Amino acid sequence: TPGLGNKIIFEEWRNQFVDAPVDKKLTVVKTGAAVPGEIDAVTGATISSKSVAHIVNSAIDDLREPLTTEDAEAGKKETDNG
Repeated sequence: TPGLGNKIIFEEWRNQFVDAPVDKKLTVVKTGAAVPGEIDAVTGATISSKSVAHIVNSAIDDLREPLTTEDAEAGKKETDNG
């Protein structure tokens, strides 16, 4: 619906992503987010809501391996005595 998708720029909607779990994909729901990891869709703009969740999920996926690899290597260096 024209004009409704722009609600994704408002802080009230974007705050749903703050402290969201990163160990599983975010899911967009139309019935109101009830559990961590659910994002409440903008009424009339489900496609926009799903697009943002997809972008966030993709960014997390892209960063997960490099960050966990860096953490593992940093831990290895801290325990390396030689």
